[in-house]
Amino acid sequence: MSSNLRILFHLPTRSRKDSARTAIQNILDNVQDNNYLILVSLDWDDTTMHEFKFLHPKVLIHWGVSNNKIHACNRSIHLIKDWD
Repeated sequence: MSSNLRILFHLPTRSRKDSARTAIQNILDNVQDNNYLILVSLDWDDTTMHEFKFLHPKVLIHWGVSNNKIHACNRSIHLIKDWD
């Protein structure tokens, strides 16, 4: 099924390396439409995530600094243009 709707999955990951990897893989395995992107926000001061890598054309990883939980959820969104 294909549509004009494009979906952005944004995953803040603070100290949840295994959960992040599982969530990403679930999206890749189960979303049937190709119109999506997965944005993963990692924090520089989160040492549990320093070795996190996920190479896939649908996965964009962005490093930064979060001021609080709400900021972490919104931090990297400005990088993505034209997504719903």
